[in-house]
Amino acid sequence: SERRETIIAKLAQLSEWCRGDPSHELRKWRAVLLEDVLADLPRDPLSGMLALTEFWQGFGYPSDSPHLVQGKGNTVSPADYYREDNYERVVACHRAWLSREKAELQEDRE
Repeated sequence: SERRETIIAKLAQLSEWCRGDPSHELRKWRAVLLEDVLADLPRDPLSGMLALTEFWQGFGYPSDSPHLVQGKGNTVSPADYYREDNYERVVACHRAWLSREKAELQEDRE
């Protein structure tokens, strides 16, 4: 998307200024934004799953994403996908992924 390309271009420019790797800087930006999304997720499973899907869509559904989009490469039914227990599991997976991602980014910095 155009928005994604603009973000990547800005991050590349910023990483040049501090002699960083653009892909590494993008990972940091993604982690910060995901932290914000998780902090403000709606309690409603439908709205929450849509918010997570929109977030990952903005990054082009990267291969390392913990998010599973209903019907995209899977056979999960909408009834199962939007169930509260699935939503809770998905949010927990996102929190665990974010924790690992932040730890990896910290290790890379050292």
